[in-house]
Amino acid sequence: MPHFIKLTTLVLCACICAPASSSTVLEQTIYPGSAPISHSELDIISLVQFGIGNLPPVDEGFAYAIRDVRVRLDIDHSWAADVEATLTFGDLTVGLIYDAARSADFASSDGHEYWFSSDGDELPEFEVIPSGTYRPTVEGTAMSSDLNLFQGIAPEGFWMLHVSDDFAADDGTFFGWAVELDLDTVVVTPEPSAALLLFAAMPLLIRRKRS
Repeated sequence: MPHFIKLTTLVLCACICAPASSSTVLEQTIYPGSAPISHSELDIISLVQFGIGNLPPVDEGFAYAIRDVRVRLDIDHSWAADVEATLTFGDLTVGLIYDAARSADFASSDGHEYWFSSDGDELPEFEVIPSGTYRPTVEGTAMSSDLNLFQGIAPEGFWMLHVSDDFAADDGTFFGWAVELDLDTVVVTPEPSAALLLFAAMPLLIRRKRS
């Protein structure tokens, strides 16, 4: 029995003390001809994918887990509050901008690059929104605007951006977007079935030790 306790302690120590590393990866989709953001046009749905082709390799027994997510929208629009943009990955959807910014507008003359991050600035409500990094902002809906919802999950798969215009009269242009992920390298935990097998073997180990 004492030997079994030492073995268990050793396994737990290996999982807790295993070295972790981090990486930052970015994947983007650019529309060379651009796409209209208009109430009379179809919604824009665009995908980026993370996988073997654009993630650094990891050692056996390790995997990636998301630590932070940042999203870049390359757009202009003459009335920002008309723009609705959401990010979906798996069964999670987060609003980037939704009925926000009131009478401000996205300015194409300023590079039309807007980053959304949990630690970004507050969106201005009037005049021109300069290129920069802003907090996701949603109003008039129960949708979450917390990009931290993606923390701790595996990044592999398709990320979907949905952009639409909810009011006529003002319109804009969509040039592309990007997802930037900060990733931690974590130890892959054993499947529950493996743990159950270990506990099931306890009586045999105890008997063998006594004999």
